[in-house]
Amino acid sequence: MIKVRLVRLGKPIQSLPLTDGATVDDMILASEQNLTPDMLRLNKEPVQGTWKLKDGDTYYVEHNITGGR
Repeated sequence: MIKVRLVRLGKPIQSLPLTDGATVDDMILASEQNLTPDMLRLNKEPVQGTWKLKDGDTYYVEHNITGGR
């Protein structure tokens, strides 16, 4: 399972699973980095980056890939 942890001010505020059951909001967050859940699944190494959400706040993002081989 792939989880995207949104971290703000050094504290985790939300953990979003990116799976086939991802919500629309989850997909919007992924699409802003041009990453789909499938693309993240194919990526064997952790990916880090920042996303700017609609409210203008910047969230530091950790992509945690677990349960894979």
